[in-house]
Amino acid sequence: MKNEASEKSTKQQIIDAAFSFCDAPRLKVFSLSEVAAKVGISKPAIYRHFKNKDALIEAMEECLYDSIALHLSQIESDRLEKSKVPFARLIDFFAQNPCYVNYFIAKLSSDCDYEKKAFEALKERVPTVQEKENMLAMEDGLVYYRNSDLFCKHVFCGITIFFLVKILEKLIARGKIEKAPENFADKAVDFMLNGLHEISRPGDFLYVQNISEKRMAELDSICSIGTDYLPKEDRIFTALAKVIEEHGINGITVEKIADQLNMAKSSLYEYFDNKNQLVKKLIGKEMNLLRTIIVENSADAENFGEYIYILMRTELEYFLMRPSVIPICGWLLMTSDETAEETEGEEVADYWIEKMPERIDISGFGYPLKSKMLLGWIGCLPVGLLVQASKREFDTKKTLEYLKYLFNFVVNGIGEK
Repeated sequence: MKNEASEKSTKQQIIDAAFSFCDAPRLKVFSLSEVAAKVGISKPAIYRHFKNKDALIEAMEECLYDSIALHLSQIESDRLEKSKVPFARLIDFFAQNPCYVNYFIAKLSSDCDYEKKAFEALKERVPTVQEKENMLAMEDGLVYYRNSDLFCKHVFCGITIFFLVKILEKLIARGKIEKAPENFADKAVDFMLNGLHEISRPGDFLYVQNISEKRMAELDSICSIGTDYLPKEDRIFTALAKVIEEHGINGITVEKIADQLNMAKSSLYEYFDNKNQLVKKLIGKEMNLLRTIIVENSADAENFGEYIYILMRTELEYFLMRPSVIPICGWLLMTSDETAEETEGEEVADYWIEKMPERIDISGFGYPLKSKMLLGWIGCLPVGLLVQASKREFDTKKTLEYLKYLFNFVVNGIGEK
C-alpha cells in the first residue's frame, strides 16, 4: 500500500495536471481521461482521490485559495514598501505557477459571482484581508474600497503583476529564457514602487516629468471624443457584446449571435468562416479605430509623458463612448497570443512609438522588454479600471479622476515619496 505522503503527492499531481489545461486565461474543457494521461495513471485511479470532475474542480479552487492566502497572511501592511519581501514571494508564486493566474482570470471573466466567492474564501483563510485598517468591504457581491488611493493601487498592481507574469510565461514557452530570473519578483516590486523612473534616468527618452494641472486640463480637452465623431457601431459587434453579457465569453456561439440579429446563422457565414474569425475581425476593426484616434490626439504631445497620458485618456474616453468593447476585450484575455496578434488590423504609423527604442533593458528582470509590450501594459490599465468602475457603477467624473491616479503610478510608482 502507498504511504500517506505518496497519496498526497498523487492527489496534488492530479490537481496540477488539471491546472495545466489553463495554458491561457481561459477555461478549457478537459476530461478526467486527459488529466489521468498527463499524470501517467489510469482514469479509475483518479476516483480514489476525487468523486467526480466537479470535486476535482473544487479541489483546484481550494488549492488556489490556500496558496494565495499563505502569501497574503505574511503581508503585514498595505504599503508595498513595508512588505516588499512577502509581496515578492507572492509574485514569485504566480511566476512559477502561471496556470493559477490563467484560471483566476478566466473565472473572473466568465463568472459574475466569482469576485465575491474569492473574497469570502480568502477572508475565511486570512481575516485581515478585510479587517486590515478597515479598508475593504463586501457589498452586492463586489469588493469596495473605502480609500480611492487603495482601490487604484490594487487595479495598478493587479494589472502589472498579470502583465509581467504573462510576458515571462510567453518568453519561457518560446524558448527565449529557461526560467524566471532569481530576482524577477524583487525587480517587479521595485517596478511597481517606482514606475517608469525605475527603468529610466533624467534625460532618457522614457523619463517622464510630472504634468501640471493646467496642461493636463488641456490634454483632457484634446482627448475628448464628440458623439458625432465615432462611426456607428457595427450591428454584429453589438450583437456579440449582448451575447457575452447574457451568456459569458464561453457561451459565444454563431447561433446566439444570429438570434440577436434576427437573422439566419447561414447569413453570418457569408461574412465569416467561423466564430473565431468573426470575433477577431470585429475586434480588429474597433482596435484599429482606437489606434487611429490615439495617433491623431498624440500629435499634440510635447514629450513622451504627455503621449502616455493621451494614450490612457483617449483609450478611456473611447471605451466610455463604446461600452460594448469592454466585455468583448475579455475575449483577448481568454484566447491565445496568436489569436490576439491576429486582431491587430491595419498598422497605423505612430510618431512616438517610432521614436521609442525597440527594446528596453530593465536591469534585473533578466530579459529585455519590447517597447510595444511596455505600451501594452499601459494600455491595459484603463481597461482594468473601466471594468472595475462599471461593475461598481462609478460615474464618469470619478472614473476619470481614478485614471489620473493610474497615470501617476505609471510614472512615479505607488511608493510613498
